[in-house]
Amino acid sequence: MKIDPLLNYLEKNRISISQEVYKGDSLFKEYTRFPQITLPKPLPLPISFQDVLCKRKSIREYSKKHLTREQIGTLLFWSAGLFKNGDIQYVSDISERPHPSGGAKYPLELYLLILNGEGLERDVYHYNINKHTLEHLYTVDFEAITSCFEENDFFSLQSGMVILFSFIKTRNMGKYGALSYKLSFMEGGCIAQNIYLLSSALELGCCGMGMSTVPNFNEALHLDGINESIFYGCAVGNVENGNEKGK
Repeated sequence: MKIDPLLNYLEKNRISISQEVYKGDSLFKEYTRFPQITLPKPLPLPISFQDVLCKRKSIREYSKKHLTREQIGTLLFWSAGLFKNGDIQYVSDISERPHPSGGAKYPLELYLLILNGEGLERDVYHYNINKHTLEHLYTVDFEAITSCFEENDFFSLQSGMVILFSFIKTRNMGKYGALSYKLSFMEGGCIAQNIYLLSSALELGCCGMGMSTVPNFNEALHLDGINESIFYGCAVGNVENGNEKGK
């Protein structure tokens, strides 16, 4: 039986790179020298799980209404935030985050391209999970980021924001070797599903993207593409009332 090339890639133990290079890394990335924008306390979600599952869909058309800071903070916190987070105090006895992670290594980071946000400059930000803040990466070239999108993803530039997922290998490579790729992609899927369901709960539109021009995004964000690399993205924005175009 022919082996799927992707599975072969994920399962292969790469001996070309010593796993001794990949020691345990911090579970949080912080850009401490950049301006910190504190996000509001996340809103409660007064909607049943059944209802958000039924409403979930990919939506590629957005209104010109801006995303509020409450919407942004709520979506980020409940999809990838830290429950034991300062004065937010959503403490869980089961997990500290709303998604699983192999070995609790949490190798993913979220970058935001804010396109239409309340009181936020159209620019690039990093979500500081530890502090529930946005770090304004003003040294990143905004136009360079927007030029990375391929034609089939141009719809995302009309949204309120694009969330870019990166994978930091140093957090889980030492423990899992080549398996860390598979675990990280699975974790990205869990966070993306959270974003989809939260978008439904907040009456927002959402659509995932494969980000096929990864090297361009890495270069624009000043990521080395070896220890940290972009691999997925989600566009999120407000929609017109009654907008049902999706799948």
